[in-house]
Amino acid sequence: MTRLSGMRNAIAMLLLAIVCGSANAEWAYFGTAVVRDGVVMAYVNQSTIQRHGKRVTMWILYDAKTPRKFEDSTYLSSMGQDEYDCETGQSRNLAVLLYSDNRGHGTVVSKSSAPSSSWDPAPPDSMAGHLLKYACEIK
Repeated sequence: MTRLSGMRNAIAMLLLAIVCGSANAEWAYFGTAVVRDGVVMAYVNQSTIQRHGKRVTMWILYDAKTPRKFEDSTYLSSMGQDEYDCETGQSRNLAVLLYSDNRGHGTVVSKSSAPSSSWDPAPPDSMAGHLLKYACEIK
């Protein structure tokens, strides 16, 4: 097995575990926000919160009230693993899955396990800012 195919298999296994585990995950309601062109409700999977020094990762589920567009498809929910830098007040996506139905159900419309190379500010009055504060206050 080459190193590249081994990495592909590892990523595929990780995504499969995420997708299979999403239906059984315990999602705690976090809040509702107006994002771009619609309303979304955010849920946090508290069992996925992990601290790594000054950084914290956790899985978040966003449910849209109305279908959102991505390329040639529509989706009603997105599930992502986000990383928060508690020292700089920034966040970034590590992995994202888009689902055709609410609560992470239905067909996977798109998936990415490539971490974002750029960090985004998480203003205190934004959903990202509230999530960062919540994640960073966990001991």
